[in-house]
Amino acid sequence: MKHHVRLFGVPVRVDPTFLILIAVFGYLFFLSGDDPDGAEMFVLWIPLVTGAVLAHELGHAFAGRAFGLTPFILLHGMGGLTVFGARQHRELSHGRRILISLAGPFAGFAVGAVAFFAERYGGFVPETIAQRTLNIAWLITLIWGLVNLVPILPLDGGHVVATALERFFGFRGRRYARVLSILIALSLSAVCLALWEEWFWAALGAILAVQNYRAYRIEKRWEEADPLADVLERGYEALAAENLALARKVADAAKERAVTDGAKARIAHLEAWTALMS
Repeated sequence: MKHHVRLFGVPVRVDPTFLILIAVFGYLFFLSGDDPDGAEMFVLWIPLVTGAVLAHELGHAFAGRAFGLTPFILLHGMGGLTVFGARQHRELSHGRRILISLAGPFAGFAVGAVAFFAERYGGFVPETIAQRTLNIAWLITLIWGLVNLVPILPLDGGHVVATALERFFGFRGRRYARVLSILIALSLSAVCLALWEEWFWAALGAILAVQNYRAYRIEKRWEEADPLADVLERGYEALAAENLALARKVADAAKERAVTDGAKARIAHLEAWTALMS
């Protein structure tokens, strides 16, 4: 995937759907009413939202890079996504994977804190464009960070829960996280409708529930097709802990039971990394 720009050495690609979405929200917030500064605020809104999402994703990217991963940032219609190449993300320890997930929201909170204190103590005249810009900046970073900490996949909070469950239940842990995500998403949708009649947030919760249900079915089929999934997961955990003897032992034992091409490929992958780290 080609990138459009590099920020701090991290390649970034901006999908047109990202700009379309934030432009629509900017229109609804500033141009659809009688805001006297609506046009100016609309122009500022687009870089403010882009900056807030980039700060969040750069938090993931910097954390991943600190652990030896190669990050790539994509801004798309649902927000942002940081993906990693070169070394597989799954080969990191569970603790490091959780730190990468949390780095995004807290990077955003740090940027928002700067904007908050600048607005509060910078001596800006209330309701001026400068004051409103800072106000919107810290609100965006706060809301975006809090939303991403909700324990629903694919949000950061959901990844934290999934990683923790994988630590204790192996490959099945992610499916348990899917079930939890579905229950939380549907519950939040019901609360948003029943208490506040918030159709936007209710619809978003329903969409996330459907996405997780589909992913759950796919992952369940993978597990049924590959009965060695849990065994190999233990091998990767041993690899992440640099217990190469155990990783090699798991790979050797799995070879005797491997039937599918997928299982054989994963065993070869585990063996290759074990040999490389030896």
